Amino acid sequence: MNAHDILYALSDIDRDLVERAEGKHKTKRILLRLLAAAACFCILLAVCVPATLIYIFTHLEYGGEDHQYKRIDLSAEALGNADETINFFTKIESNVTDTFATTMPIYEITPRTITDEDVLQFSDHFNVTGTELIWHTSSAVWFGDQRVFRDNGNELKYNDHANNSYDPMTQSDEEIVAQAIEIFEDLPLIEGEYECLGVLSTQTQQDCIKDGDDYIVGEKYIVSKRVVFRKKIDGIRILGDEFCSMYFNSKGLYTLRMEFYDYTKVGEIPMLSLDDAIDKIKDADAFSVETDGTTFSGIADKLNVERVKLLYVNQYSNGCTILQPVFNLMGTAENDTGIAEFSAKIIAIPKKYTYEDD
Repeated sequence: MNAHDILYALSDIDRDLVERAEGKHKTKRILLRLLAAAACFCILLAVCVPATLIYIFTHLEYGGEDHQYKRIDLSAEALGNADETINFFTKIESNVTDTFATTMPIYEITPRTITDEDVLQFSDHFNVTGTELIWHTSSAVWFGDQRVFRDNGNELKYNDHANNSYDPMTQSDEEIVAQAIEIFEDLPLIEGEYECLGVLSTQTQQDCIKDGDDYIVGEKYIVSKRVVFRKKIDGIRILGDEFCSMYFNSKGLYTLRMEFYDYTKVGEIPMLSLDDAIDKIKDADAFSVETDGTTFSGIADKLNVERVKLLYVNQYSNGCTILQPVFNLMGTAENDTGIAEFSAKIIAIPKKYTYEDD
């Protein structure tokens, strides 16, 4: 073998070594790429799966932003204009220490169907017997001056016209409330927990006495008092459409009205924190200040939040299909003129879960 052949053989060996080395590097690059792809896949799983689960949970459990509920309207709850009591410079202070959950159950509202049998049972309870009339969704049973009506499919009314009276009432609020509770506890068709809110309104009258060609107006006197009962769910009072109202005069009970609804839990929904609710007090959904019997007037220098109560509101008659939580913030408004009690109601559902009519 000459020198040329030896050099050629060595060249083949070097080429083979280079090709093997390049092959190893290529395999290593492929493995590295595979490892990188696997790492990216794991990262995607770690990020996307929880996000997907959160999305699904939000949309199935909370209803999601694409499953919004009609927002309740509390403007009718406001007494007066908040702008007349609060401005930018009004200081807000709070000493409440109550704690609340970060979510609340979604309770779907369904009007309870009052059947003919229910009407008859209600009538028998008040010893009302006689002819029954049925038209559309309403019915009436009456005998003499007593009548029982079913209205709107889920409302019952009892009237005793024999007890009509405009004489001055001599019964105290405590006596009327005790009588109302005794009547309520014996009523049929009642389901769940209720609480008595006491006498919430009165009806007054004034007599006019003719004196020659003139009339003398007498002092006002109370002729009727209304006692209200409210249903509770999970220990929380329900305001709005569901209620029991009893009307009393000097002869006793003369009218009773009740609306019935059923509530079904269909999920949960986030709610505002108490701190967030207090921060919204200057933009409350309903604001009232009670100035009767006080010297308070004008813009408050400070609002002291002293008490808070969580409520549910049923506005099914307004197209709202779920119970909606509301913070009722209560306390005192004060300035140089005096001090007055205030109430600020804040809807506790974040707006992204609701919509409002235009």
